[in-house]
Amino acid sequence: MVQSAKLRPYFILLSIMPALVSLCLQPPTAHADSLTLSAEFLGNSTVLCSSNANPASCTGAQASGSSATGTVGAAAQFPPGGLPLPSFTGQTTDEAIASAALLYNFTSSVQSGTAVIDLSVTGNASVSTTGMPSSICPASTPCKAVAEVGIASGESFNGAPSGTTEDVLANISNSGSASAPSGPIQIVVPISGGIADLSFNLTTLAECPALTALQISGGISCTAIANYLDPLTITGASVYDVNGNLVSNATLISDTGYSPPASVPEPSSMFLLGTGIPLLGLTTQILRGRRSRDTDIQS
Repeated sequence: MVQSAKLRPYFILLSIMPALVSLCLQPPTAHADSLTLSAEFLGNSTVLCSSNANPASCTGAQASGSSATGTVGAAAQFPPGGLPLPSFTGQTTDEAIASAALLYNFTSSVQSGTAVIDLSVTGNASVSTTGMPSSICPASTPCKAVAEVGIASGESFNGAPSGTTEDVLANISNSGSASAPSGPIQIVVPISGGIADLSFNLTTLAECPALTALQISGGISCTAIANYLDPLTITGASVYDVNGNLVSNATLISDTGYSPPASVPEPSSMFLLGTGIPLLGLTTQILRGRRSRDTDIQS
């Protein structure tokens, strides 16, 4: 599920760079809980609208979220409503971008260790074109639909290479579709001095080439959709001490009182836990039997 950072589009970085810089530069206890939403439509190199209302809504883009429930959602579509729009003079691409970011300042009952936050995500992305010549939608500026989860410096994705800061949910170029991964996304957050700062964002982008009225009338079309508005949700949290041991009764409480639920072990883990004790007992009996036989032989 976690893919190379090379897949992230530069324009997403440009659109959310101020928020990411803010996340990375803040010291561990500097920020309180916050929700930041952004919806933008870029045409002819101009941001036509942007909003931090909840939901943030713009031409073809929408973002929503709640710090009280640990949810964010984002969706981008071009053309808006599926209707082709003629381009401005000199315009090369039309882009709809939506981003939702959550920050939590958790107080932990464990002074040092790590917190593993589980996120569930649903959504889909697709790109379809009609009569689109490669000269209009080239590899360097493709028709695309992108969705990704980004994290701040200091955090990590469980199971991902060190330094990975983007989990690419979808990256469709020119044609095709993809659904959100079925498994959870797990963010590993360090705990220091009883404080754990969780920061993540969900960003979606839809991009199509700018078409002239003549091209549109000639049957050329492009539709790109990245719909992850069905909210990405914090579904659980596990806390570990500095030795990597699970602290089952640990608590995480944010500045505004939000506390993620305790993670439920995977069925396979529960099975191993359930069978581990009987196996341990059986092993103990076998070892005792062997020792008894060795004693009899020696005597």
